[in-house]
Amino acid sequence: VETGMQLGKMQLMGWEEVAKCVDLGVSIGSHGSDHRNLAKIGDLRVLRREIMDSKKKIEEVLGVSPEIFSFPNGLYDATCVEMVKECGYRFALLCEDRPAPYGNFSGKDFQVATRIAMRSGSWQEENLRYLGLHRKIGGMIARRNTSGSGTSSTRD
Repeated sequence: VETGMQLGKMQLMGWEEVAKCVDLGVSIGSHGSDHRNLAKIGDLRVLRREIMDSKKKIEEVLGVSPEIFSFPNGLYDATCVEMVKECGYRFALLCEDRPAPYGNFSGKDFQVATRIAMRSGSWQEENLRYLGLHRKIGGMIARRNTSGSGTSSTRD
């Protein structure tokens, strides 16, 4: 979170706006300190620092400890997931363009769930992705390509 920071045309929230969200009961998660591809960090100390520094900053500024870690750009590997767990998060969110199964998040154990990355500027397209339309169409095309290898043709 950077006050006044702009990303393209999008104005990001500052700490004051995030604090208002916390006051309204919104859960705040962490996304890493520098929004790096964590899977490419070979040094475990650097990886831990990238995951922990953002958590500590949120605790310091907002007075709440984030329980959710969402991997920047959905990029991760098994080492990253394990480090998130070791750093005290309850949830690790992955980008796999499918909604998480409803109701599986009970108890105090560490859990991994999917999330849908919001990529386009169109809420309508994001809604179709959420509903699984893109996966269904992709599956239909894949089935057609594998079963349709011996396509028939008509002769004049």
